[in-house]
Amino acid sequence: MTTSTTEHYTQIIGVGRVPAKPAADIQVGDVLVWNFNYKSTVLAIAPRGKTQLTIVEQYHNSNNIYQRNVTKTRLIAISKGQTNA
Repeated sequence: MTTSTTEHYTQIIGVGRVPAKPAADIQVGDVLVWNFNYKSTVLAIAPRGKTQLTIVEQYHNSNNIYQRNVTKTRLIAISKGQTNA
């Protein structure tokens, strides 16, 4: 796991500029923010090769559970108050 000392931000459609962190720093229990302010809670994280991760997340608006494959360096928006890397 990597630890970031720099604050990162990303632009989310329908929300604006929000805090973010690299996917490699995401932890189980983090609340992620997606376009149009959809939010999900991370249930599990698994490596997918050397450069990617599979994130299992549950969406707050529907309680559906999905898997998302991302590169470890991708900036993912997090809910305010969860900016600790």
